[in-house]
Amino acid sequence: MKALFREVNYQLSKLLAEIEDGDIGLPEIQRPFVWSRTKVRDLFDSMYRGFPVGYFLFWENPANPATTRQIGFNEKQQVARRLIVDGQQRLTSLYSVIKDRPVLDDEYQQSRLTIAFRPRDRRFAVPDAAIDKDPEYISNISHLWSGPKSRHRFQTEFIDRLRSSRDVSPAEEDHIIEAIDRLYDLRDYPFTALELSASASEEEVADIFVRINSEGVELKQADFILTLMSVHWDAGRQELEQFCYSARHPKTASGTPYNNFFIPNPDELLRVTVGLGLRRARLQAVYPVLRGKELDTGRISPDARERQFDLLRAAQREALDLDNWHEFLGALRHAGYRSGAMITSRFTIVFSYIAFLIAKSDYDISYTDLKPVIARWFFMCSLTGRYTGSSESRMEQDLRRFAEARTGEEFISILDGVINTQLTNDFWDVALPDLLATSASYSPSLFAYHASLTLLEANVLFTSMPVSDLLDPSTKPKKTSADRYQLFRRKYLESTGIHGVSRLNQLANYAILEWPAGKKPSTESPLDYFPKLWESYVPEEQQDKTRFLHGLPEGWEQLEYEEFLDRRRKHLALVIKTAFEKLRTGTAAVPGSGERAWTGHTVQELLSQEESFEVEFKQTGIGQRADSGKAKFPSDAVIKTVAAFLNSGTGGTLAIGITDDKRILGLASDFDASGMDVDKYLNAVTSGLVSACGAGPVTLHTRARAEKAEGEWVVVIDVSPSSKPVFARVTKNDEAFFVRANNTTRQLGISEAHEYIGTRWGA
Repeated sequence: MKALFREVNYQLSKLLAEIEDGDIGLPEIQRPFVWSRTKVRDLFDSMYRGFPVGYFLFWENPANPATTRQIGFNEKQQVARRLIVDGQQRLTSLYSVIKDRPVLDDEYQQSRLTIAFRPRDRRFAVPDAAIDKDPEYISNISHLWSGPKSRHRFQTEFIDRLRSSRDVSPAEEDHIIEAIDRLYDLRDYPFTALELSASASEEEVADIFVRINSEGVELKQADFILTLMSVHWDAGRQELEQFCYSARHPKTASGTPYNNFFIPNPDELLRVTVGLGLRRARLQAVYPVLRGKELDTGRISPDARERQFDLLRAAQREALDLDNWHEFLGALRHAGYRSGAMITSRFTIVFSYIAFLIAKSDYDISYTDLKPVIARWFFMCSLTGRYTGSSESRMEQDLRRFAEARTGEEFISILDGVINTQLTNDFWDVALPDLLATSASYSPSLFAYHASLTLLEANVLFTSMPVSDLLDPSTKPKKTSADRYQLFRRKYLESTGIHGVSRLNQLANYAILEWPAGKKPSTESPLDYFPKLWESYVPEEQQDKTRFLHGLPEGWEQLEYEEFLDRRRKHLALVIKTAFEKLRTGTAAVPGSGERAWTGHTVQELLSQEESFEVEFKQTGIGQRADSGKAKFPSDAVIKTVAAFLNSGTGGTLAIGITDDKRILGLASDFDASGMDVDKYLNAVTSGLVSACGAGPVTLHTRARAEKAEGEWVVVIDVSPSSKPVFARVTKNDEAFFVRANNTTRQLGISEAHEYIGTRWGA
């Protein structure tokens, strides 16, 4: 069989001259992106050392020259006779540097590649401000080949400039001249090129391109598919690239994909269209499908290929539709995320967009109904890192789940089902506090907390600025001191013997705040600075809400650093859980906003636990009066437990109608004895607690709710920590102070209570 290629040897200067003349051109199966400056630097360094840097693959141009584009931006003298199939990045970089020509960068802008060289030790570098001023460097080696000076004058002036800063010996001068000569001679560096015959079809060339690069690490599966698109649907590829270009550059006119959130790349949009049109997440399996490979015979079928491309065309129309695009981004904003700076996984956005488009195109779910669904899906995926790691495998699983839905309601139910399996009580109570135990400033849990502050309408601590304004790049002031700052200041921690970046920069030690003018602490302990700022800059009516949203346990400033971190992580996790509850139900219970934030454990979830510091079971809510023996409602035992939870640093949950050994007894006997139904019983519990513990603590920090379990009514009382000490009246004219001790409630004496209050609240 006749070979489709021949081997040709070139000097670099010859290749560059043919590019300059237009004899070598760039076909549309290649993208106009160039390497990073560091890769260009390494290329020149390898050539200078005499290392091999690979070969080029050319194709004798069989097509209309109007379909090719050139590397640079100067006018060419003739139609390209050979097209670059492989090696475009290297040859484009060499052309740009040696000929000092601009090329398109990955922002679709004209750009020059500038590389510096230090003859003294023959070091190549990407220039910066310091190198530009350093006489030891040739700050731009392009001037050696394409500048107005001869090589001799260039060398002479370089040495004169160097002598103006230090002495240069004759031996060193010879060394420098030799180094510059060797650099200049790179223009004659030898290359080997394989030239494909003009008889090779476009599909054969595309297949060769993929086969050559399939073992390498530089090209991704997306590049292979984009190559195939250029052959069979070039307009579609151009649409992808134009969309990405427009997303990078704001315009005053309407109808642009530009946003402050997510700037897509062509391969990311390709994933979206493949996910929607072909229901595939693994791009490795997509290339043979788009080629038209029949699964039963293994043959390439033009009809099969056309059917697959038809699906891709329809999907791309949906993916690039500006209404779909901006409504999806609106769903991310609905989830509390305000900019790309809060996104730790681009895959999460890509795969969430696929879910959005499937819901829209397959089930015709309206934008209004779809926005909250995708918002909570995206929030869950971001928080749990669903699409990090084996992202394609996870998305394949999700695509199979989505395919089971027959209606829009079933599709939404599938999404919510996955969410519920991920965001369990164990996740909120155990896993999430562990995720918050990090010093990483780029953390999904951190950004989920920031999104939560936006959802719950928090203000920056010590100011009235909404956190949402601080996070939104379209509204953030150009200059502001509002930012993330350490609550236990670095210098203070170091003065107490705490060192190391990991310990000092724990996420739980940071809060979004603005220091009042002249009030920024340096070495002070929190106990020195916080109470004064708190009283001066946080109005009393906002203090409960502010404490909750910023995760500040009461008396935190008196705690040891490690205990503070542990308790604050749990608080932050509760804030995130509360914000997600708002996404799920549309409302959120936040202290100081009419309600408190409830943990909301179901009876079955409580039964999965043992009685503990935070969980208590009582089989009845009715007790006896000590003086008369008559029924007392609620019982002293209930009052003591609730008061102890109010006085603790974590709060707790009391379930009435369950025995100590976790049998559901129910409240039928209580209803019979009191003559109440469940609603009156709940009201009586609340009223009795108000009388015993005070209206403020009970209305702000407790909630009584009823739930049926195994056919019996159980009353659950959720309690959050009180902002002030709570004394409970359990007998007539007698108040006492109760606390939790492991899984029991204990009354403290006067001196013990005074010491506990001083430690807990700083009073």
